[in-house]
Amino acid sequence: MLVRFCDDYNQRFARPAAAAACDFRSLPRRFDLARCLSLRYPRVVAADHTVSLGGHSIALPPLPGHRGYAGETVELSHQLDGTLCVYSGDFLLLTQPLPLEEHADRRRPAPLTTAQKRKTPMPRIYNLSGRPAVAAVT
Repeated sequence: MLVRFCDDYNQRFARPAAAAACDFRSLPRRFDLARCLSLRYPRVVAADHTVSLGGHSIALPPLPGHRGYAGETVELSHQLDGTLCVYSGDFLLLTQPLPLEEHADRRRPAPLTTAQKRKTPMPRIYNLSGRPAVAAVT
């Protein structure tokens, strides 16, 4: 039934395109597609002219004269190619490779053996006036 409806509808209302050469519009000349498709994080610049991303501190370049960025809101843009760009409005302040996390220092603890599991006492959970309460393990 849907097939018949679509055929009838297309027969009555379909019109050929006036200009079928290009169905897409070109982007404006100043449009930054990489910034549009990036992950963006607003940050406030610290008094020492740094911004933080995770556990990393990123120093911003100095301004001419004795002015600085302290207290301003900047945008950190994590690009698809792995670079980090810092923008103040539409002005690009800094581009650098994204700092990678080092996982060597963060090792998982060894799993507990069954003997260690038996030695670890479980806290008792009590119900006090309708709310769960955990007792201290002694």
